[in-house]
Amino acid sequence: MDYKLRNDLTFPEQSFVEFLFIEIITNSKGENIIVGIVYMPPNQNVLDLINSLNILIELICKENKICYIMGDFNLSRMNHRSHQFTVEFLDLMFGYMFFPVITLPTRITSHTATIIDNISINHSDNCPINGLLLSDISNHLPIFCVTRSRLMDRDDDKYIVFRDKNTTNVVKFRCYLSNINWQNLYRRVL
Repeated sequence: MDYKLRNDLTFPEQSFVEFLFIEIITNSKGENIIVGIVYMPPNQNVLDLINSLNILIELICKENKICYIMGDFNLSRMNHRSHQFTVEFLDLMFGYMFFPVITLPTRITSHTATIIDNISINHSDNCPINGLLLSDISNHLPIFCVTRSRLMDRDDDKYIVFRDKNTTNVVKFRCYLSNINWQNLYRRVL
């Protein structure tokens, strides 16, 4: 996929919260898709996150593009009845028509369950398939969202209908695998 980094959708002077936005370039009349990742460490000033998101989402909405905002917000949607900042965060997202797609707890411990990781989308016509992956790779469950998007259709796509497992391709595949640095994977497993 072709994409461009959206440096205009970030706040580098704020070190407590991390934003990363890209714009996926489509071949459908300039209807690009914006994808953003947000991380707010625990015990930070939630009002600063809300104010920053308000500015970013207002800019995004002016472009009238499909947008996915995802990440670890460290605000549990399950606390919407008892935590004022969670209410303000949800009011902000709903006010700009960004709706969360993850509805089950994403961080589960022996004594708590929270929905602090989420994906919010500003469109509902793609009927997203979404959920959690059961994995012990982290103390957060991985989240996902798959959409049926006509925007991703490209004229220059090439479809593979079979895999040619001839000797040359098997050698190329083995060579490719041997050139990968596997040390990071081994360190995480140990």
